[in-house]
Amino acid sequence: MDEIILDTTAAPKVIVAAQERLAVRGWDRDSLQASGPDGSIHVEKDGDAVKVSGSSRVDLRVPRGASLEITGFAATSVRDLTGTVHVISAGNSLTLRGVGAATVGTVDQDLTARAVSGGLTVASVGRYANVRGVEGDVQINHVDSHLNLREIAGNVTAVAGDNANLIIELREGRSFRISAGGVITCRLFPEPDGRVRITNSGPITVKAGGVRETVRDEFEAVFGEGAGELVLAGNGPVTLAETDPDREASSYEFDFNLGEDLSGIGAGIGEQIAEQLGMIEEELEARMSGFSELVETWDLPAEKIERIQRRTQEKVEKAQEKIRRAQERAGRKIADAQRRAEKEARWAAHIERRVHGKAFNIAPGNLRKSDKPKNDPVSDEERLMILNMVADKKISLEEAEALLAALESR
Repeated sequence: MDEIILDTTAAPKVIVAAQERLAVRGWDRDSLQASGPDGSIHVEKDGDAVKVSGSSRVDLRVPRGASLEITGFAATSVRDLTGTVHVISAGNSLTLRGVGAATVGTVDQDLTARAVSGGLTVASVGRYANVRGVEGDVQINHVDSHLNLREIAGNVTAVAGDNANLIIELREGRSFRISAGGVITCRLFPEPDGRVRITNSGPITVKAGGVRETVRDEFEAVFGEGAGELVLAGNGPVTLAETDPDREASSYEFDFNLGEDLSGIGAGIGEQIAEQLGMIEEELEARMSGFSELVETWDLPAEKIERIQRRTQEKVEKAQEKIRRAQERAGRKIADAQRRAEKEARWAAHIERRVHGKAFNIAPGNLRKSDKPKNDPVSDEERLMILNMVADKKISLEEAEALLAALESR
């Protein structure tokens, strides 16, 4: 494992290119630490800028005030930074959590952005986008599949190819313009204030701002003083309803709460699993809400509608239970992987002590001259060859131990 540490300013510019997996986290030090598989990382410092490139996995710790520019095909995670983040391209997933203003080019599959202290601009997401807790404006030019959006302090412009699940606070100075190819479920905080316009080819169900009605094709209304703006356009059913913000704030979310002590790869896997489970949970909740509102518009007896909704709720609860069990299994697998990694690390350290300590468990420099073996049966070249074979995974640690023992017994 390579590890490179160099001093920086409190707010350096860090340019990163990675190919497999990239994890960046801020810390309270004026230094940069880069780690990854042997021979895979290159770091170059040019004044206040640092360039980091990796052909495999890259784990970075940077000052919290650092600004990032990221490119490559890696699954990427960025956390705990106050500086800006510019992601030109990312691989299967991009996670932004606790960062400054962020601009994103293309994400091959899934985007998760939470606790962004500035604005968020996104060009293209290949599958899901899950955005929550942005203090500035949000602009998402295209999400190929589902969009989940809530707790946005600024204006929003977004386009989703499939469904959109929105929780917003409509008030003075706020503008929301969202279009989706599928179902739109939009929940408003109580006492909305703004002009609302909805167009689509399916039924529009409205239960907000004192309005209770179902129409087709188009809906317009003014809630409160009409100080804000909400424009929704979709090709499927649209549901607009008020919601309880306290309930939304306490809604259940999956979180492994992975600690600092997890290895880089374990943490990366855990984050991706947690984010995917969170997306599934929110999408399930959105579809259930939209379906319930839609059922109420059907011309059916109340008893039948109640039976349909009860059976649907039972299926949702079963699905949620499966998600919870999947979370528990994933947590156990991550813990097992971490224990195996720690065991292998202890074995590797033991082998290294044997090689460099000439089969003694103390450093050769600490031996008295009379204690040192006069004729070492194992040459330095043989030890190096064995270490290289272990590093290249040609032999196991146990086989290396047995090989050393055999050579020492000559």
